[in-house]
Amino acid sequence: MNKFLDSVWHIRSNKTYQVKNFFVQDYLLGIIYSGEKRLFTPTEKVIIGEKQIFILNKYHYWDMINKIADKSLYQADIIQLSSHSINTFQQKYLYTSPKKFAKYQLISADPTTYTCFSHIFTYLKQDNNNPKIKQHKIEELLLHLAENGIIFPTNQTASWYEKVKNIIQSHPTKNWILSDLAEYFYLSESSLKRRLSQENTSFREILKETRLNIALTLILTSSKSLTDISTYCGYSSLSNFTQAFKLYFSCLPSELR
Repeated sequence: MNKFLDSVWHIRSNKTYQVKNFFVQDYLLGIIYSGEKRLFTPTEKVIIGEKQIFILNKYHYWDMINKIADKSLYQADIIQLSSHSINTFQQKYLYTSPKKFAKYQLISADPTTYTCFSHIFTYLKQDNNNPKIKQHKIEELLLHLAENGIIFPTNQTASWYEKVKNIIQSHPTKNWILSDLAEYFYLSESSLKRRLSQENTSFREILKETRLNIALTLILTSSKSLTDISTYCGYSSLSNFTQAFKLYFSCLPSELR
């Protein structure tokens, strides 16, 4: 399984930081343990506090601040939910998919819900856990949400954006060119460009967003060096990576460490 699909990350920081232009590529579900998360758009401001569960709908941009608490620490668990898991869940349990899904949702967790979610997150963070049990835990999470009226929309036919993104996510180090992806889908380059254009995106835009989102996740959740992260995400040098990251997120990678 692609390590960036149905992945769980623990974020722990001893300083407040801001990231601009954060693009949510997949549904995100999270719990704040200490500190708070602030999300902004030109017309919205969302503050997510301690022991709150939040859901972010995919394909939206946010400016984001992760703010430390009085204990000088920001801690959160985030799970990235793939469309595959959501579709599998809906087919199995036959919940009706909503026509609309809010850009974000906040859940003030009662002790039972908070304990349930934190236990599931703890299991999913473990390395080398059984894939079948992992899928069961994800379904348990989705079932708990559904029983509380929160049902994710299904998308039986993946968009071209999602198809291209998923392939790049599986091999971010590869020196991707448009012809590689066109060949993968048995399309001409012009046909793939046209299909992406119909979704108001492009190969270059998806490549940039996907690589930089992976880089952001690794910076916030791993101890990998910035050099290793830049190489893993397909950049030829740390300086090129730093420049691209700064241009996209309006902060230097080193500022998040």
